[in-house]
Amino acid sequence: MKVAHVTTVHPWNDNRIYEKMVCTLSTTDIATYYIAPKPKNNIRKTNKNIKIFWLKNKQGILGRIQKNFEAIIILKKIGRCTVHFHDPEFIIGAVLLRIFGFDIIYDVHEDNKLGIQQKDYLPKIIRKPLALFVALIEKISGFLFHQVIAERCYKSRFPNAVSVLNYPKLPDKLPDLQKYNTNKIRLIYTGTITKDRGAFSHIDIIKLIPQAELHLVGRCENRLLNEIKEYAENENDRIRYYVKPEGFSYQELERYYLAGNWTAGLAVFPKTPHYYEKELTKFFEYMLYGIPIVCSNFPVWENLVSQNNVGKVINPDKLDDIESILTEIHVNQTLRDNITNNARYAVTTKYNWDGEFVKLLNLYKKIEYEKMKGC
Repeated sequence: MKVAHVTTVHPWNDNRIYEKMVCTLSTTDIATYYIAPKPKNNIRKTNKNIKIFWLKNKQGILGRIQKNFEAIIILKKIGRCTVHFHDPEFIIGAVLLRIFGFDIIYDVHEDNKLGIQQKDYLPKIIRKPLALFVALIEKISGFLFHQVIAERCYKSRFPNAVSVLNYPKLPDKLPDLQKYNTNKIRLIYTGTITKDRGAFSHIDIIKLIPQAELHLVGRCENRLLNEIKEYAENENDRIRYYVKPEGFSYQELERYYLAGNWTAGLAVFPKTPHYYEKELTKFFEYMLYGIPIVCSNFPVWENLVSQNNVGKVINPDKLDDIESILTEIHVNQTLRDNITNNARYAVTTKYNWDGEFVKLLNLYKKIEYEKMKGC
């Protein structure tokens, strides 16, 4: 059996695609292929059990089209296999491959119908028509492909999809839960930094709490980074910006998590339809490293936090209580110990990649069985 993962848009070391799916798959008896844009910088040694094919990393619309054609040519050389692709841009190419006899899985990472309408870099006039067009071809693809979804909330749009949730991959040895010992309220945010992901809300929190410091770790466009720094004004000396346009690999993020003494991991997002029902990957990463979550009081988020007792929620439109919430976590050692222990227990027993990979592996085996049955 052969499985080829394909991305023409995501960075090659994307946590969900490479670190979780491709690397875990390579530990099985399934021949593992990976097609991805070639990184600009030198990369660390890759897994010898993975056959990697690099795409020319050209930018712009023409560059994306070219990468799609390159991926199709590579797959034709690999021969008939199960193609697991991760970008809506590749749907048309996947249709061609289906005609050629390939089995196809479309992995839905985002709710593109909502997400595209919030892309600041797109002209407003085309956002809604483009979102509706992508949603239409995604719906049509459901009749041609198997589908996998990264979030439970996508089930309403993809009712026949297999949920392979984006829970963290447990390390071989769990990191020790460090003793909290700091005089400062130390806050961390990891992941993509945008306006609708709370970029300015997190700055507002720093403005409200003079004894706090904020560490922003992730991907951020230079234009927005300048806006954030300008908005922060005199508080920039209490904000650490660890950002780069291409973002960080999970191994790089892990170093920040392990720095320890984090009062809380933030996800105080403004109310937008796109994130209202999503379970953010960062929640489970915070939990793995014993970091209390402080997030917006969206019903799905509040249910996750309260059900597992792993942090606190707040109304993102009213931050008046944020200082008392963070101060309580900071000074109340019993509360903090309970949150930390609950978080580690939840992520090691329920919210981890091991169980999700079993579902993905079963899908691959089902496809192979149906192929053999049809011969």
